[in-house]
Amino acid sequence: MGIRWIKTASVIILFTGIIVPIIINYVCLIAFPSPVVGDGKLWLGFWGSYLGGIMALLSTIYVLYKEHKLEYNRKDYEIQKDYLNSLCNDMGKLCSAIDVDLLSFYLMNMTNNDNVIDTIKKIGKLEKEINCEYNEFSLKYAHLRGCEGNHLLNTYSHNANFISHQISIIQEAVVNKQIGRISLSEFNSTIRKVCKELENIGDVRSELLNLAEQWKKQEFYITEEKLNKYKNL
Repeated sequence: MGIRWIKTASVIILFTGIIVPIIINYVCLIAFPSPVVGDGKLWLGFWGSYLGGIMALLSTIYVLYKEHKLEYNRKDYEIQKDYLNSLCNDMGKLCSAIDVDLLSFYLMNMTNNDNVIDTIKKIGKLEKEINCEYNEFSLKYAHLRGCEGNHLLNTYSHNANFISHQISIIQEAVVNKQIGRISLSEFNSTIRKVCKELENIGDVRSELLNLAEQWKKQEFYITEEKLNKYKNL
């Protein structure tokens, strides 16, 4: 659209600056049957000033257009840059929320009867943080993410649901142990099984960071394109 406008303005300026004066010159030489105020020189001066004003107006419009376009592209780039910075910061917090090693550490401490209640509270707090981080991130970026963002959140959600399921198994075992439905050895066996399940899911944090890096690269390329568009205008 901008190139088309420039071509149109160039044609208008060329027409008013070169062709119109030639036409006016011939018109001033024509003998009109009705009286005309002023002679040819006076009319040439009038048309010269008139056309000069038109060309000045077109030049002003063009300059204003360029300034507006430059400001628009600058704001577009600044918005994208701020979005990228915010996304990287939030992805860092998201990828750090699932801490399988810390959860396993809590579970192993539950073999000590004195720490069961305190530890189950810490595990519940950790689970809440995992879910809250996902909900906040998903709501903030749900309308902006592409396939890379979907892959990241789907992977996070899958692992978060798996961890919540394992925590529910532990919570049920704690209750059953407290009411005497299962023995201490059975309780400890359940803990070991859950720890083994958590170990089998692998390094979740590294997996999430790799997916986050892919999303970051996508947004970085978009930011670079907007910067180049702004600089090259």
